[in-house]
Amino acid sequence: MKKKNLVPLLGIAFIVAVVSTGVFYGLFVGRLNSAVPAGPGSQQILVAARDLEPGAILTESDVKQIPWVAPAAPADSVTEIRDTVGKVVLRPVAANDLVHRSDLGTESGGGVESGSLGIPDGMRAVSLQVQDSGGVVALLKPGHIVDVQVVGQMPSARGNEPHLRTILENVKVLTLPRDNSTVRAGTQIITVLASPKEASVLGLADSSAKVRLALRNPLDRKAQNVDTIEYGSLFQGNAARAGAAARK
Repeated sequence: MKKKNLVPLLGIAFIVAVVSTGVFYGLFVGRLNSAVPAGPGSQQILVAARDLEPGAILTESDVKQIPWVAPAAPADSVTEIRDTVGKVVLRPVAANDLVHRSDLGTESGGGVESGSLGIPDGMRAVSLQVQDSGGVVALLKPGHIVDVQVVGQMPSARGNEPHLRTILENVKVLTLPRDNSTVRAGTQIITVLASPKEASVLGLADSSAKVRLALRNPLDRKAQNVDTIEYGSLFQGNAARAGAAARK
């Protein structure tokens, strides 16, 4: 008789336990889920809505936002749809993969870390092996404006002697050396922005002459059209007078 009474009691206890567990689980998990989006580090991040092929120009339907719950989103990630519309895909991106800034190109060039590497449409990035300008290079930052000078041996009335000429003015610095790997025998590799014609001039100068940089005030964009200076003229009175006049 006791065994018969025990069976219903166990059944009732089991049902009560199941119901209690369900209620507790629903309340606890519900609160946990509602707290996650508002927690620190949660944000929206962009992924590809479909497979994206190189050369595709993005529209709003090509990407979508998903929640990203982590200490921080990847530094190269994109969070706003408007930041991708009209940009060009540079490398394949599979559906539901994160969209990175380095995957996208723009006409304006964007930042150096972007897919366009900071190079605006119609411009070229040219690296120069800069010599004898260690003091100036130490002052340089991306975005600074410089004049490019070259020094080479040229024939003159006194025979072959060094000549210096400013070949380009108002040139924008794009990147600087990140470590000592680009420092070679007193030279450093500086990358600047130039038009296609200017890039040809800089390429020839870099391969055949010593290149120096003269740093400008960022507001000074006047073209000076400085003449070529010969080594012998440094010891003549007209060179000193020309320098004084230029300073005035």
